[in-house]
Amino acid sequence: MNLSVTSRILFAGLVAGLASVYGCGGGKPLASGPLGGGGGASDGAAGSTSDGAAGSAITGAGGAAGNPPPTGGTGGSTGCGVAVGPGTGSGCNTVVAAGPCVTQKTIGVTGPFGGGGVVAAGTYELTSSTLYLGMSDGSPRDAGTDHVVGKKTIVISNVTASSFTYDEVDVLGDRTDRSHGTATISVSFVTFTPTCPAPGTPGGGSRMVGVSAFDTTLALESEGVPELVEGYSRI
Repeated sequence: MNLSVTSRILFAGLVAGLASVYGCGGGKPLASGPLGGGGGASDGAAGSTSDGAAGSAITGAGGAAGNPPPTGGTGGSTGCGVAVGPGTGSGCNTVVAAGPCVTQKTIGVTGPFGGGGVVAAGTYELTSSTLYLGMSDGSPRDAGTDHVVGKKTIVISNVTASSFTYDEVDVLGDRTDRSHGTATISVSFVTFTPTCPAPGTPGGGSRMVGVSAFDTTLALESEGVPELVEGYSRI
């Protein structure tokens, strides 16, 4: 009888021990919890590495492609000379300065005198500009530095023996000066008197120059020293 009781106690202890290992009636061992955790760590590592690397590579490539070199720089650097101050006479005419970009030459000798001639109607473009510095005690002065003076066009119309109408445009860099008026002729001199811009305003002053006109060329020569001689060709 005592052996039977003892056997039952041992059997009950064995059942309790098995229950603690396998759970209450379940067919899966309790070790499945650690396996699930391991699976989560594996998936997380793979997702982090794959997605992050791919995203970083795509972003980097896009950044490089989104920074092309600037355009228009060459076109912006092809101006004719450098402007100084604002332009004048913006509404005086609509003449286009389509001639060459002229560089003024500086020479240390005395310049020529106006030779006269007949001024013909037409459009004249500046082709040369020379500044004569004159002589010093019979010797040439030191020549200065050549520099760009831009583009200039003069349209001459309504020519008579004593006068003509002129429209002038002078372009240097971003600056444009325009004028309209009447020029009076006296032998080998011409006096330009603008009506636009108005007298007494910037660009509205008159000037007298010597003139040498021959066929399709025209030379305007300032008085005094230094002497500026501008050569024009009719187009």
